[in-house]
Amino acid sequence: MLTPTLREHEDGQTSYYVVYSIPSIPFTDEFGEPLDLKFVNPNHDLGKILNNSGHGEIVLPDTKAFFRTCIVQTFSNKFKTFALIYPKQAHSSRKAVHFRN
Repeated sequence: MLTPTLREHEDGQTSYYVVYSIPSIPFTDEFGEPLDLKFVNPNHDLGKILNNSGHGEIVLPDTKAFFRTCIVQTFSNKFKTFALIYPKQAHSSRKAVHFRN
């Protein structure tokens, strides 16, 4: 959960204070401990999403040292902002090939 700070940057963008995070067990198993952020500034990838459309993608390292694309969806009630972050699933392109005998 994030709260907008009173600090407004020259370009009108907002910084956010990270109140707390609630990672799921599967997310923690895959990516380790949650992002260790106290503030999210507009130049951070998450800050760019929060200040623009509220939806986007960020790249996070997983526990196997691979970088994975994650989807970010934000929801706001004008007092608090919630960010849902989950891994983007790779689509496997399987084609059925039929051979004649």
